[in-house]
Amino acid sequence: MRISDFCFIIAATCALLGMGLGIFMGIAQDFTLSPSHAHVNLLGWVTMALYGLYHRGIGRVSGLAGWLQVGSGALGAALMAGGLGLYLSAGHDERFVPLVIVGCFWRCLRC
Repeated sequence: MRISDFCFIIAATCALLGMGLGIFMGIAQDFTLSPSHAHVNLLGWVTMALYGLYHRGIGRVSGLAGWLQVGSGALGAALMAGGLGLYLSAGHDERFVPLVIVGCFWRCLRC
């Protein structure tokens, strides 16, 4: 699998999850999870799509550096948005803060 294809698959998955969460919040009229919704859309959909466009544009098909970048970006987005969602849905339960912190750390590794 090419790096760009992986990025586009993750981006499409995050777009569907983000839109689904937004629709769910709109129907329920409960916008508690809106920060998590925003992070899924921004970190998951937009960022991974931009990574895919970049890697396709420069012609990078594989390579350790590219896979580390997109892998840490995907893992960090999942941990950060997921941890934030758990934190907010559990009434600001401090047990889930480490997930958000680890997700932020993994997102920083992609630089």
